[in-house]
Amino acid sequence: MISLVAVCVLVFCSGKVSAASVDAKSSNDKRIWTIAVGHNAGAHEYIDTTGYLTGFKFQLIEAVCAAARADCRTIWDPYTNCWDSQVGQHSRGGRGLLDGWYDGCAGWFTTVDRIQVFSFSQAWLVAPISYFFYKTGNNFVSTNVANKKIGFIDGWASDEKCLARWSAVSGRENVQVVHVSTASDLQQQIISGSVDAGFAADRDMGSYTTGLTKSSISFSCMIAGNAMMTRKDSEFNAVWNEGFNKIRSSGKFGRLCKAAEALHGHKGVIGCVGS
Repeated sequence: MISLVAVCVLVFCSGKVSAASVDAKSSNDKRIWTIAVGHNAGAHEYIDTTGYLTGFKFQLIEAVCAAARADCRTIWDPYTNCWDSQVGQHSRGGRGLLDGWYDGCAGWFTTVDRIQVFSFSQAWLVAPISYFFYKTGNNFVSTNVANKKIGFIDGWASDEKCLARWSAVSGRENVQVVHVSTASDLQQQIISGSVDAGFAADRDMGSYTTGLTKSSISFSCMIAGNAMMTRKDSEFNAVWNEGFNKIRSSGKFGRLCKAAEALHGHKGVIGCVGS
């Protein structure tokens, strides 16, 4: 597994010096690339029974960085430090990536909002489709959501701005927006009746769909699938793309995806792009 290092090491715990201002080097004078990861993204990143982070994303990072001969280190940090959204405000870049706490955030969808702030590598996952999720047995009319309480996962691509672009749904300008932190939280909010429905990509919900029904209509909130998200002044995407193209052309990427389905499939769909 890729080693984890604390964020405060990169910012010297003072908040005055960011990773962007430090030419991070390993003991062999090689550039260290730091990558932010989370812990609650289905088969892609989760905490195993021993308390360690695992998932397909970590295996992919290890393989890509090895192919690119890059020294990469993963850092756990809250998702909102990569990308954040608050009710009633425009979504925005997270403090961690903007301030240079790390070089990239792994596994973020390319969206209309995000490309105006950050740059993206080649996508390694197919862009999923977003749906309404509601409590099984409830009579939720997905084509008219006027005055309904709709839950969204904070900072994720299937947000209220995307819903506002879904012209097939009426009343979307009059929904009551509720933000939650994780897919698990959204499931609980729906089951308890705190919200009428949640709006999320099917892959984002992962295994948290027990007791829920998915709407018959759907919408795409993404321009492209999961990729590395970086600042626009960063060279890391070029390094990443070099390594990714090598493992994709060699067939290793396809083998990693297949192995991940067996190893992590109990946590959700992998959904790799074609090799």
